[in-house]
Parts: sequence; C-alpha cells; structure tokens
Amino acid sequence: MQVRGRIVRRAGKPSSQRITGTYIDVTQRHEIDAVRQELQQRLAKLLVQVPGTVYQFRLRPDGSSCFPYASPGIADIYGITPELAQTDSRQAFASAHPEDLEALRSSILESARTLELWSHEWRQVLPNGQIRWLAGQAKPEREADGSTLWHGYIHDVTEQHSVMEALRRSEARLRLTMAAAQDDLWEWDTRTGIIEMDQRCHQMLGYEVLPQKLSFQTWQEYVHPDDRHRVLTTLQRQIALGEPFDMETRLLTQQGTWRWMEIRGQVAPDDTEIAGLVIGTQTDITPRKQETHLRQALLDNAAAALLISTPERIIALANHRAVETFSQDGLPLQGKSLSVLHRHEAAFTQFLPYVDAVREQGGVEVEYLMRTATGALRWFSIRGTPLDPQQPEGDVIWTLVDTTERRETEEALATAQAHLMEVIRHFPGGVLVQNQVGTAVVLNQALCDLFGVSTPSEELVGCDRNKLRAMVPSEVLDALPPTEQLYTMGNNATYEVALAQGTTVRIDMVQIRTARGDDLGRLWLAQDITERRRREERLATTDTLTGLTNRRAFMARLEAEITHIAHGAPPAAFLMLDLDHFKRVNDTWGHATGDKVLVHLANLLRGNLLRKEDMAGRLGGEEFAVLLPNTTVEQGHAIAERLRMALEQSTIASDDGQTIRVTMSVGLCPVLPDSASTLASSDAALYQAKNTGRNRVVRAGTPDA
Repeated sequence: MQVRGRIVRRAGKPSSQRITGTYIDVTQRHEIDAVRQELQQRLAKLLVQVPGTVYQFRLRPDGSSCFPYASPGIADIYGITPELAQTDSRQAFASAHPEDLEALRSSILESARTLELWSHEWRQVLPNGQIRWLAGQAKPEREADGSTLWHGYIHDVTEQHSVMEALRRSEARLRLTMAAAQDDLWEWDTRTGIIEMDQRCHQMLGYEVLPQKLSFQTWQEYVHPDDRHRVLTTLQRQIALGEPFDMETRLLTQQGTWRWMEIRGQVAPDDTEIAGLVIGTQTDITPRKQETHLRQALLDNAAAALLISTPERIIALANHRAVETFSQDGLPLQGKSLSVLHRHEAAFTQFLPYVDAVREQGGVEVEYLMRTATGALRWFSIRGTPLDPQQPEGDVIWTLVDTTERRETEEALATAQAHLMEVIRHFPGGVLVQNQVGTAVVLNQALCDLFGVSTPSEELVGCDRNKLRAMVPSEVLDALPPTEQLYTMGNNATYEVALAQGTTVRIDMVQIRTARGDDLGRLWLAQDITERRRREERLATTDTLTGLTNRRAFMARLEAEITHIAHGAPPAAFLMLDLDHFKRVNDTWGHATGDKVLVHLANLLRGNLLRKEDMAGRLGGEEFAVLLPNTTVEQGHAIAERLRMALEQSTIASDDGQTIRVTMSVGLCPVLPDSASTLASSDAALYQAKNTGRNRVVRAGTPDA
C-alpha cells in the first residue's frame, strides 16, 4: 500500500494530535515493476558475470567506427565507458599494442570484405601500463548504407589460453542469447489476458502511438486471418505443455499491409512467482520472408528442374518445374526417392556412381535418359553439386535441363555435316572453306590433287592462310589479288588460271555471310576446265552442222598459209566447191534432207580422200573450200577430181526413203599472195564450172575459166 498523510493539528511540540492521509493499493504496479526489474537484474547480473564485454561494432564506409552497444565490461577491457564507445572507437584502438595494431586492423578489414567470422587475439596496454592478452570474436553483417556491423564478444585471455576454445563456445552462446534479447520484448499475462509490448514492437508495424497494454482479444485482430487459427492453436498447445514456442505469422501494419514476424516465447513454470506469465520476443522477418518467397519464385519459374536430395537419396525439395516434369500423379516430390525420376531401377542403380561422385569430386555433370511424367523418355543434362561445399556428405542440389531437342538437333546437324562432307569429298573439283581469318576449316583431296599438293587434305585442316598460300602454285598466286586485299573483299570473284602442266583451272571465291551480313569466311571452288576450254575453242572454229572448220577459222588458216609461202614454203592449191542444184534439193525433199546432203559432203571431205595436212571448211550455205598445202595446181586438180567423182558416185537417203544423188562444181586456183585474190580467182573458176555444165573441175587461168 502507498500511504500519504499530513499533520493537521499539533498538541505541542514535538507530538501530533491529529494526522490525516490516504491509502492507495499499488500492488499491480509493484508486480509489473518487480517483473521488469527482475528481467533487468537478470540481464545485468548476466552481463556482470561475463568476464569481458559484449558489444556491437560498426565500421562505416568512410572508415570511421563506433560501438553502438557495449556492456559495462568495456571499461575493464579498454578503459572507456560504454557511452564514449558509442560515439568513437579510436580510444579503444589507441590502447592496442603497437606491434599488434596493424594485424588487428587488417583482420577487421578482411572480415568486412568477406563477411566471414572475425576472430583475433592481440595485446592491449592498460592505462597503468599493464599488458593483457585479449581475444575477440564477432559475426559481421552488411547494413543498408554499406556499413559493416559486428555482434561480438571481447574478453581477457591472459590467464586462460589453455581454455580458449571453451571460452569461445561460451561467447558464441552468449552472443546468440544477447541477439535474442535485443529483439523487441513482450509479455502476456494469461491470467488477466493483458499483453504488454515494448514501443519498438509497435514501431515495427508503423504505429507510433499505441497502448502499451493490449487485450489478447485485441491482439488477435492484428494476426492475418489465414494465420490466426494456426497461431492460436500453437499458443494453446505450447502453454498447456509448458514448452517454448517459435512461430511465424503476418501482423497488420498501420498502412493496412502485412509484415512477417517471428514470435518466440516461453511460459513461466507454475511453481514460480510469475506463474502464468508468457515472456517472449518479436522479430521482423519480412525481408527474410520476401527473400525466401523471391527465391522460391525464382526456383519455380526457372527453366530447369531443381531438386535437393538428402544423403539417403530422398528428395527434400523440388521446384514447380521438377514436379511438372517428373511427378506422374501431380503431387509434390518431397519425401520420395530419387529413383522416381528414372525409367527403371536398373537405370537408377547405374546413376548412383554419379551421386557418389558429387561427394568425392565436389560436383558432376552428365547427360542421362530419364522418364517424364507423361511416360516419355527424354534426355537431360544433369548437374549435381553439394548444397554446402563445406559439407560434401550433406544434401545435394540437382539441376536438370531437358536437352532432347538439342541432341536431336545436334544429331541432325551431324548427319547433315556427314552428308555435306561426302558431297565435298566427291565434288568434281577442289573445295576449300576458310574462316574469317583464313584458317582452313574444310578442304577435299581433289583440291590437293588439282594443285599438286602432296600433303593429305585432312592434315591441312586448321592451317592458317600463309601456310595454305605457300602450297598453292605460283600461277594461281599471280592471278589472285594480294593477301590483305583478298581477305577484305566484299564481293564474290572468279579467276581463270593456266597452270604450268597445261591445265586450265577456274577458281570461284564466294563470300560466306550470315543473314545479317556478318562475315563467316570464304568458300573456294576450283575446277579443271581444260577440256571445256578445248571444246569451246573447237566450237568457235567449227561449223556446227557439218563439223568442218568454219569460215573464220578457215580464213585464218589460209592467211597463215599465205604467210608461210611468202617466207619460202612450197606453193599451195585452193579448191572452191559448190553443190549443184542444191536449192532444188531443199525445195523437193526439204531442208532436213538438204542438211543431210551437206553433212554427207562434209563426211567425204573428212574421209581418206584428203591428206592429213589438207584442210576442208564450210564457207557458208552449200559452198565449201579446201586448202591443199605443198600442192601444185596439177596435183590439186587430181584431188579435186577425186572428190567430185566420190560425191557423184555416192547416194543419200531422204527422210521418206528415196535415194538422192548430187554433184558439185569445183573452182581450182593456186594460193595467191592475199586471201581476197585467192577467193576471187577460185570463185571465178567455180562460176565457169557452173556455166559450162556443172559437175566438173575448172582451173583458174584456163580458157574455160
């Protein structure tokens, strides 16, 4: 009871005759204060009993640092108060032993860089000059502004090096305890139904002002409707059992949104003064939950099937893609054996060495045929790695990517490439494919044979352009542009080269480009066109109907013979032949039969009636000519008569089966100093033969001519 009073009347000094006052029941307040004081006393006693200091140390991006929190023991460690440490840590570092200061700073910076556990021992010089060994250990975490915050513990280990490991374990347990104590505190009196929460519990949810005391019924309204039944059931069960509880739920914020909270608590035993009181902490785990949800969303939306298996080869986790791909009943795969992914037990047994390889080698990659949910067999690229590289015997994470289409495409490409290589191998000519820089990618043996390269074609694949150029005949190099220009040309090109052995080669250079125009290299095609060129030359000098030399080629040969004679060669004779009444043949039996007559005469002229050195040609229409080198006019006359008689005595079958006989008239003259005179002289003799009855030979310069 709280008693207040005053003296209202005195009987005389020093006694009082009358005192008035009030009595107020302050039991509940005292009970609450007692609980709070007891908690504070417990914490204070705990910290006092810790030989050293429990602290938070913050290293800012600009290099400055402070101790946001330090237990009173920091005065024994550094000789500074917790309040001074909160603003500046320089005095703490100033007392470090000069020989250990650089190593101490380096260890802190390295821990800040790697976010790995900081653990260090160093010497500290106390204000009285005494040197003591200190040991510190702290766990860093990165803050939003880029600072690094350590939660840790420093203590004097001068006398306790032999028990250092035990003290570190104790410090770790203490650090975890303090981390829990720094969460927002709450207490719930199950007898009254009143919940008291620290101000930060309200601030977590965005409430700046909220009654410190809430009824349990009111608090329930802050719990998400989907979580409420689970939360209440858990609380009732754990309180009835007297056991601790740890649960996650969503609480309503002032903005009308929901934040995830982790609520931990313990009911006081019935045989204690605080029986029926539940004391606990509240932690905002929204970022962790968001990260978890994001991670799960990434897993479920990944193109690959992802699985985590236990050392017993049981599926502990499977993303949506894995369930969709392998679950035949559509149910989750958790708890099932990895064997459900395989087409049969034998295939699973054959796969087990790869599972062992993950633990022995730190990872494995393999392509394996597996059965999907539809029963289809498909190829998968499987990659397995330890979930925790530091524990290779632990869980394994598997990534499975369907590679069936890729394999089919690769097989199709390999088949197409094999077909293409066969085509290139049997291509009637040389083939060379170079990449952008001129390195040989593909070439066939025909190319080597064509250019006289003794090295087998398969050994030349991969040669650079300089080595290839050194093997090419010089005649080819002379025909091609310089090297640099050749590999920067933007257009296709064709070259024709006459090789030293008399072979004529056509070389086609084709630019290889993508659809976007990117340069992929060059294709070279080399073909032996020697025979084709010869045929073309023959066609250029041959009459197409009769096969005899045409007018242009014949006149060129005549000019050559005239030049030959002018330089002292023996004289030559010239015959001008013309079929008699050829127009009548065409009009009577048609042009097809007329062509047969012309071909018949040509065959006679190509036969054994002429000598090897003689040349017969068709000048046009039914007019033919024969050049007789090293022949007098008399000898020429005999040859002309032999030709005339052979035609006269031969027969030709028309298209309708009738027999046709034709004759010809011949004009003969010696080869004169120029072709025009020779043609005019022989033509005049031929004209005379026509006018004197046809089917005869007339020499130029005779009375008949």
